[in-house]
Amino acid sequence: MVDLSDGLGADAAHLAEAGGVELRIDLDHVPVQAGVAELARAGGEQPAELAFAGGEDYELLAALAQEAFDPARAALEQVGVALSAIGEVAAGEGVVFSGSQGRWARVAGFDQLRPPGGPAERS
Repeated sequence: MVDLSDGLGADAAHLAEAGGVELRIDLDHVPVQAGVAELARAGGEQPAELAFAGGEDYELLAALAQEAFDPARAALEQVGVALSAIGEVAAGEGVVFSGSQGRWARVAGFDQLRPPGGPAERS
């Protein structure tokens, strides 16, 4: 489990590296707060880039065994917390993102050394 303070792109990579696995994340299943698209456009950014490559998200990313997911979701719902399945763990290394807008080999997270407005990498 890791907090997403550097954004989904960067922190998913940390989780994959720590586990020695590949994470396959479907960006269409990642919950995004209402209004993010409008805010991104108003700031001249792409909505997906802001949602997945920005930092300071107050969320956690966790890898759970498939059989543990439903009990964990039920337990969290009892305290008012949602748990969303956004992908899967596979043999390999790194992170692969995909969604209705295509496959992204990498979604950059927050990097204090990257110039402002630096793009998220896509393929």
